[in-house]
Amino acid sequence: MCIKFLLDALASRCRQLSADTRTGTAAHKEAEVEVLEELPSLDSNIFRHGGLAELNDEIHLQILCFLDGKAAWSLEVAALNWRCLLEDDRWWRTRCVLEFRIPHLPLEPRGHASSWRQKYRQLLAAKLAAAGRWCYQSRTHGLDDRVASPQLFVGPEGHKLFCYGGWSNRGPQTDLHWVPVDTVSSCTNLEEEDADQRHWQFRRANEAGTPAHRGGVQTLTRLWFGAESPSAEHIEVTAQELRSRLSSDNQTRVGNSLVMAFGGGQGGYRNEHNSWSIGVLDEGRNLEPASIIWGRPRGRRQDDPYEPVARCAHSARYLPARLAGQAEFPQGCVIVFGGHTEHCERSLNTFDALQLHDWTWRPLVPQLAEHMNPDWSMPERHGHSSTLVEIDGKGYIVVVGGGTGNILEHWGVEDFSDIAVLSCESWQWIGHYQLVSQSSIPGPGRHHVACLGLPGQLLFHGGGRRPGNRVCVLDVAACVCRALSGQRDGNIVFRDVGAYSPASNSAEDGEDRPALPAGRKMHGAACLLPWAPLFVTYGGWESGPHFNDLWILALGARAEELEGFRCVMGNHGGTGHDSDEDEEDDAEFETSFTTVRIMGPDGQVRLVPVPQQVLAQLMRGGALQRGEPTHGQQHDDEEDEEEEEGESVSEE
Repeated sequence: MCIKFLLDALASRCRQLSADTRTGTAAHKEAEVEVLEELPSLDSNIFRHGGLAELNDEIHLQILCFLDGKAAWSLEVAALNWRCLLEDDRWWRTRCVLEFRIPHLPLEPRGHASSWRQKYRQLLAAKLAAAGRWCYQSRTHGLDDRVASPQLFVGPEGHKLFCYGGWSNRGPQTDLHWVPVDTVSSCTNLEEEDADQRHWQFRRANEAGTPAHRGGVQTLTRLWFGAESPSAEHIEVTAQELRSRLSSDNQTRVGNSLVMAFGGGQGGYRNEHNSWSIGVLDEGRNLEPASIIWGRPRGRRQDDPYEPVARCAHSARYLPARLAGQAEFPQGCVIVFGGHTEHCERSLNTFDALQLHDWTWRPLVPQLAEHMNPDWSMPERHGHSSTLVEIDGKGYIVVVGGGTGNILEHWGVEDFSDIAVLSCESWQWIGHYQLVSQSSIPGPGRHHVACLGLPGQLLFHGGGRRPGNRVCVLDVAACVCRALSGQRDGNIVFRDVGAYSPASNSAEDGEDRPALPAGRKMHGAACLLPWAPLFVTYGGWESGPHFNDLWILALGARAEELEGFRCVMGNHGGTGHDSDEDEEDDAEFETSFTTVRIMGPDGQVRLVPVPQQVLAQLMRGGALQRGEPTHGQQHDDEEDEEEEEGESVSEE
């Protein structure tokens, strides 16, 4: 009777925890913080009915299978004889796999965790993301300055952080760079004294084949979702086809993962194209060089020449066969949504799917669910983000933010702060909501960055005409559940991570304060969870020269938990202090060159560093002149005129 009583109590407790996690209420978030602070236990009377201590370890382990790690941690206080069982690190490793759905878990914990028990607590705290600390900043990362949305992502096995494309001072790029995730993680450690670890650089991957046409705001889609991807046989056939097109003396390694590059635009975000290419990626372990082979596989269907509309600033997401529909998409598909076309004169709200089993395109037309307002339609947009979320074994695409109008102009433009939910099973829009913040933070407008943290957690940063500098978190799983409940509209609250130390308010004038990155748009970002509780952002621009700085934010539940991470300090308004070497390099560059935006006869805009003496001679000789302001700029407010004065120089 005592065992039945105990199991019934535990099952009831687990159902309650599951229901709370599903709803994602604010009360549940507060309860999670209380658990981390106080670790409250269940009623100890449960353990007095018949001598729980007399049960053998096998029965105890069966009981523990009913609990998540948080509840087991709590019960450990009341059931002292469970401590030996919970000291087994393998149990905590299993909880990390099951609760946080980590597809490729190493044998040893990584990222500021010495045990799996500590790793579990770290992941639980990062799931809350109630506090953060900017713990690293660098301008010597090896990528220089890039804008037009360079694509940061973590490899399928979590060994490397990659950066693809973007727009450098040499124009749009299709290059791929990498750095080990462990190197990025170790540089944020307060106890790390190795200068080589703190001053790391991205390295160029070994590349071969034919990439997509160059273009700004081009998407790079990872063709994996957790542990799911196209079948190993399909990847091998694709790799062999692309490898056969290379010369016999090419020694580029063939990988076992796929990525896809698609679309993009030229100078001024005009001249969009629909070029695409598949990359066979070999991530490599640790310091092994990464490699990629590019090419477009030949489609098995030659009777359907359908191609998607040329576009830029769109979104593209991989759907595995299980969520896309095994019958229609046996190898999964890539869903492309929105973007702008016709020289940024028209935004889109259409869907196209690349079928991976035969490498052919098809249009998709979503419908409205019955509970949706029949007069509503998805607004056209670009510069948005889309995320695949799984709830109860079904897939949902969540579209966030975006807007209309050229980001280089200030008239005829609009930024959206909304979220829409699309069911992948029925291909219907099931919800549309407005995003509001708890503290008047700007919403995710055009060209923000967004990336998944832990399952159901979306982190976003920047975007819009006046981008903010705060990293925000949104419970997208709760948004999907709200849509499934039939609530078709309303407001959804997002919050900032709270990456602002109280010391920044108490420091006196002239003292160093915790530094913050400048607000930006068209930058890149990646979340290193679950490998490390870190958010990385790089590049972009605000209203003037492009940024060349890379920042790392540590995530946790409380500020006290982040004291093991470094803190970037500065006293000049949010740019942060570099190392002495960085400061000397930057000072030398700034005193010798001025970055000038030059528009050529072909309409392409390039950002070029020009020696100051040469620039002065060109200006005096009349070879360069200020560009005339646009009609929208003439009617803009005085603040914008002051910000943008002297930014644009056109080629005569």
